[in-house]
Amino acid sequence: GLANERLGDLGLAERHYWEGFEIAKALEQQEQIAKGLINLGAIYYQTNQEELSIVALQDALKISFQVNDDELSGSIYSELGILYGQLGEAEQAIKFYEKSYQHYIKIKSYGNAYNNMRNLGINYANIQNYEKAIESYQQIVDNQDKIENAEIIISAYLGLAFANARKEGDEADEQAYQYLVQANDFIDGVESKYTKLRYLIDRAWALDAIKHYDEALDTLSDAEEIINEGGFSHNILSALRIKVLQALIHYDLGLFEEAYHLLDHYSELEMIYRAGKQDKVVAELRLGFDSEQADIENQLLESQADIESIKLSEANRQAKDKEKYITALAIVSLIFGWILHRIYRGQKKLVHATQTDALTGLANRRFLSEQGSQLILKSKSTKCPLA
Repeated sequence: GLANERLGDLGLAERHYWEGFEIAKALEQQEQIAKGLINLGAIYYQTNQEELSIVALQDALKISFQVNDDELSGSIYSELGILYGQLGEAEQAIKFYEKSYQHYIKIKSYGNAYNNMRNLGINYANIQNYEKAIESYQQIVDNQDKIENAEIIISAYLGLAFANARKEGDEADEQAYQYLVQANDFIDGVESKYTKLRYLIDRAWALDAIKHYDEALDTLSDAEEIINEGGFSHNILSALRIKVLQALIHYDLGLFEEAYHLLDHYSELEMIYRAGKQDKVVAELRLGFDSEQADIENQLLESQADIESIKLSEANRQAKDKEKYITALAIVSLIFGWILHRIYRGQKKLVHATQTDALTGLANRRFLSEQGSQLILKSKSTKCPLA
């Protein structure tokens, strides 16, 4: 499935993904089921079937909450970010990408983490927050030794080019063009036709921003060749981006009639695209998904709160048990001390009874004999008279 997806045959890729998904279901392997749903969700948004993509990714997210797998959660949030970005919900997309980034960084999956950083940059640029976009892209360029995927690095350089092109001045334009040159150094190592198509379109938009119109038009022609090849005829969104940019460039060049015809073609494509979309269904599914995701997260928080409450109760119980133990130990110590005192007093009484006459209370014959023997020994040792 992945091989065919990268080669641009999304129909065949979808069939293989479905086969893998069915096998995972038969084996009841929850993580593999979730991965199958992620793959299908990605195919659906690439073929403008956003309503199916939302359903697939929603089901995958439910499984990820159950198995508590950071890699799985990171993958789902990343795909959700792409989907919501495609739906024009850039701010929500940014939130998904940030969640995905945190999951991947936690398990030191740097390639995936910086892929989300790339997508963050794209969405910051979409809401015209170019400083944040440049910051995101620069992180990728600074850490490219940790990234094996050339597509991510290419996107970072393209993003830096586009963001810098939005700045005023020739110096910014020159810097933007240098970033485009650096991006081009990596594209030969990329096999995915979908990635090459996106690269060419993004490059053309950046070239238009710095007024390199002829080079931009040549780049768009290369992109159209890829679309006209088998497997990409369905990609109307890419075709729309190409037509609208071609129209804008021809308008800037003063070729108004050609610009008009291109816009007319654009309108036809957009009508086809809108006819194939179920905007109301997608909106309802999106709202339902957002609500359900919030409910699931609240349940997780409640579960966590219950766990913390149980831990606190257990700690309180242990503290009370410890207090009871200390109290019992103190009582036993007091009793033991009282017993020792009684024994000591009894021994003193016993000694006194053996050394005195019970009737008169005076020293008895045994005491006097013991004392006399001790005095005689002392007299002999000191050579002093006894009397």
